Amino acid sequence: MTGLALHGRVALVTGAAGGGCGSAIALRLADRGATVVANGLLWHAEALGELAARHPGIRPAIADVGDEQAVSALFAELADTTGHPGIVVHNAAPSLAPVAVSALETAQWRAELGTILDGAFHLARAAAPAMTAAGWGRFVFVSSSAAFRGARGRSAAYAAGKAALHGLAVQLALELGPCGVTANVIAPSQIDTARARRGGRRDHGSMARSAGLVPLGRVGRPGDVAGLAAFLAGDESSYLTGQVIRLDGGSALAAPQTALKGAVR
Repeated sequence: MTGLALHGRVALVTGAAGGGCGSAIALRLADRGATVVANGLLWHAEALGELAARHPGIRPAIADVGDEQAVSALFAELADTTGHPGIVVHNAAPSLAPVAVSALETAQWRAELGTILDGAFHLARAAAPAMTAAGWGRFVFVSSSAAFRGARGRSAAYAAGKAALHGLAVQLALELGPCGVTANVIAPSQIDTARARRGGRRDHGSMARSAGLVPLGRVGRPGDVAGLAAFLAGDESSYLTGQVIRLDGGSALAAPQTALKGAVR
């Protein structure tokens, strides 16, 4: 996708404040000509403001997507300002400490599912009527390889929430396809972001070890996710729906014991 292929479109990107995949997606869609509503929570206001300062096509929006009333209020506001989003990219996920299932509190389970899964549902329910009326729409859910194989450093709630996005996308594709609306999922493996390295959870050594398991010889970058999201948000992907795309550099092809020697970059 090149040029201003998304000119005239309004895109809502959740989880856009962290400087990682959400920020990269917001910037990429704005570069393609979309008016991008970059969403985060109240304590993300400064980061969202900095992101908006980087591109005139980005506008910050504070709302907790896990709260159905907050989402309804956000869409009512957008109807009067930017217009209804024809593109919804749901990337938001809380950054909570990993907890074993036996110690996982219900509150943390609900917090993670509330943002990841309930958030996707609230957004879909709010956005679908205008999309179907317009005869065009794009849902892009950012999942994770944890949906397929779990993940160290994450909880069962994270893996379960990300996996559930796949089922929601399939149902949206089935229901809304006749109205020109598509729904797809991006499932990245390890992406090198500031969030991944925060608190020493990942470092150069661990990233290099992960790269050794990837046929392409490196871990992912936020721009990799942004590029695929931009494709799925445009007209070039109009015959692609209900799909889960594993954005993993081919790492699903090799078990850990088959690490690719000399492939680390």
